[in-house]
Amino acid sequence: SMGIQTTDPNLLRDLHRASQVHVIYESAVENARKAGIRIINADIMYGLPGQSVNTFHRNVDYVAKCLRPNNITLYETRYYRTSLAESGRPGKDDRVAMYETGFECAIAHGYRGCYGSSYFSLDGPDAGCSSYLFNRHVKFGSYIGIGASAQGASRHHVSFNHFSDDGCTPRKYVASVLQEQPIEHAYELPWDEMLVKYIALSLYFHGYIDCEECRVRTGFDFTEEFRDVIGFTCTEELLVNQDNRLYLTPKGLRNCFAVIALFHPDRAQRFLVTTLEQERRVGP
Repeated sequence: SMGIQTTDPNLLRDLHRASQVHVIYESAVENARKAGIRIINADIMYGLPGQSVNTFHRNVDYVAKCLRPNNITLYETRYYRTSLAESGRPGKDDRVAMYETGFECAIAHGYRGCYGSSYFSLDGPDAGCSSYLFNRHVKFGSYIGIGASAQGASRHHVSFNHFSDDGCTPRKYVASVLQEQPIEHAYELPWDEMLVKYIALSLYFHGYIDCEECRVRTGFDFTEEFRDVIGFTCTEELLVNQDNRLYLTPKGLRNCFAVIALFHPDRAQRFLVTTLEQERRVGP
């Protein structure tokens, strides 16, 4: 997997990276193919400080047309607990527009993937990521986070390692592992809240919820349990039900986190509403 992120020379210079990268990436892909590496993935980020819809489109177009990796992954830039200044973050509408132009560009170049997904592949709509990620995001597989800022999860818990912005350098992280204390926070959660964790991963990274997979993993009829939520989201054109999967629509993508919140149990929804009301009263 190649962490290309962006090929725009101005953005690369602002992010203190080498700005002339096209020859480097083209040589890397060529050498990987010669070495017998069968599947190559390229990560591209949108929502970087100072990035525009046009520059992001050029990034995806170059990667899809000139590098031609098997898979392309579109990631939204994370600002939380990083060195990136939130003030430089493009607005929500711009970030959605970046995703949509990246989606359209990938599809135009022959890649397959559903709207709302981060993963696009020349080999098929569900083949754009590793089996590990697919198992983790869609099949509710357990995993252990290794490295600063990484997270882990099982059927009953979520854990977060020490964040890099807390001064957790690789050396300090290794020291914490040797002391058997790499985890900063760990939460044991009831099954209905863990289910929302996996719904969030599946929607955010793959653009859909697999209702049958939810049934297999939880043991109950997912579509019946969430009949009212599914009915509301489909009526409001936030999701569309097709082949027992609930796919994000353009309206759903713009309100993705609100859609996820609808699947929270009542107690969590009451907490979210109360917290939001308190924040509104306090103000910025």
